[in-house]
Amino acid sequence: MSAKLRSSKAGNHPQKQDEEGPARQAAEANALMREFLNREASGLDAITGETVTGGPTIPWVRGNQETWVLELIAGYGRHFQKSANAWFVLQAYDASMYLRDRATHKDAVAWVDVGIYSIVKQLLAGRDPLPKRTRQAMRKTLREGALCLAVITRMPPNPAPKETSNAVNDAAKAHGVSEATVWNAWTAFQNRRKKSL
Repeated sequence: MSAKLRSSKAGNHPQKQDEEGPARQAAEANALMREFLNREASGLDAITGETVTGGPTIPWVRGNQETWVLELIAGYGRHFQKSANAWFVLQAYDASMYLRDRATHKDAVAWVDVGIYSIVKQLLAGRDPLPKRTRQAMRKTLREGALCLAVITRMPPNPAPKETSNAVNDAAKAHGVSEATVWNAWTAFQNRRKKSL
């Protein structure tokens, strides 16, 4: 008796096995991925299962940096809507480069991409899209934003007070301004964040 005939008599139809195999493998892979994500979300090393210091390791819940950068970009967006000043687009674009995964936040940075596209089109057409002069308040807003971004990028994801102080000090040195200037910008940014929550 042939192998094909024996398998169909035994109820093991080859075509049915082929259909069940990929579905079973997908279910097993999904179960493993759920396990992996659950361990990671619980603050465990996803591979070894050991406790990780510093809390959960999933990038979208790790620390304040990503949130701060997104809020800085949103603030630039509000200023751009009011003023149509292309400098806010450029500042937001610069800040967006510090997002761990820019594609994850594509909705939050879509206006930046459109603004950059518009700036490039104007430059290619021979026009300068950047205003030669900006109001004092606008220059101050742009400068404070740059200082805040300098602080954010110098801090670990979940900074202790000493680490924030070190980041402010480093940002002041990098920008050639006093620590008080950077602290004022950082405090104003944090106050705006608290009001928006």
